[in-house]
Amino acid sequence: MSPLFDRYTERAKRVLMFAHEESRRLNHDYIGTEHLLLGLVREEKAIAAKILSSMDVDVAKARAGVEAVTERGKHSVVGDINLTERGKKVIEHAAEEARLMGHGHIGTEHMLLGLVRDSKSTGAQVLSGLGVGQQKVRSAVEFTVARGKADQEEGQEEKQARESRLSLSPSAQKAFGLAADEARRLGHSEIGTGHLLLGLAREGKGFAARELQGLGVDVQRVRQQVSQAVSQGEAS
Repeated sequence: MSPLFDRYTERAKRVLMFAHEESRRLNHDYIGTEHLLLGLVREEKAIAAKILSSMDVDVAKARAGVEAVTERGKHSVVGDINLTERGKKVIEHAAEEARLMGHGHIGTEHMLLGLVRDSKSTGAQVLSGLGVGQQKVRSAVEFTVARGKADQEEGQEEKQARESRLSLSPSAQKAFGLAADEARRLGHSEIGTGHLLLGLAREGKGFAARELQGLGVDVQRVRQQVSQAVSQGEAS
């Protein structure tokens, strides 16, 4: 198996599996571009299938298109089924498309681009008969990938904005201030979790303070333990 397959996404690998199944369904002793097309359409949640669906290409139409230009074999095929030369070219072109787009993986979108690059292949001709040409596919892939990247960046910005809107409650602010006071009291240059624990215990009114009081946490004892831990170089 080509080392290129190691870079294939799980959905792209399933496309190859479906292509194998479609070849056997048609009693063909090879996996050609037409079978790869059927595999792409069958992996419905992948980018390629969604793009083809938006162009009104579904499994039924793709199968009808393939069966209109290829003959079904008369007997079931036994043994291994390999890619045709044109099928192998799709794999090579998919890798090149991924590289040109700066992607480390090879996904169904790259396979679709690789498929339509050879306009004389059976798969590309079937798509052309359904009104889907190379430029149409390329524009759709580029738009979809760009939109996906924009959505991802927007989601990250929204997450950062949401986090920036978070603020400390008055009790938490007081506890943090007391933690800083404990660090200074003990001569420590950093505020560690031990100081935060002391701050929470000293705050007195918040939920954490009440829970610590209920557990019988002694501030003086914790202060001694924090001081000892820091002097021994342990994380505080």
